[in-house]
Amino acid sequence: MTQTHQQVADSIVDHFRTGLSESARQHIDSEHFARLATLICGALSAEQTVAVDLVEELLGKLRARVEAPQLEL
Repeated sequence: MTQTHQQVADSIVDHFRTGLSESARQHIDSEHFARLATLICGALSAEQTVAVDLVEELLGKLRARVEAPQLEL
């Protein structure tokens, strides 16, 4: 988890919290909001890993095309 992920997660949780009614906010303590932020960070990290894997796969394919000998017919 990166600091950026934490900042994004905190921002999402803050927006979510402000959208709740006062009575709903009274039933949800700070520990639950912190858990939500942790879950969001995990999801962001997982998506970043998927994106990195896709970029690495594409990079490997591009390198293979550049390094492959060109046959002139």
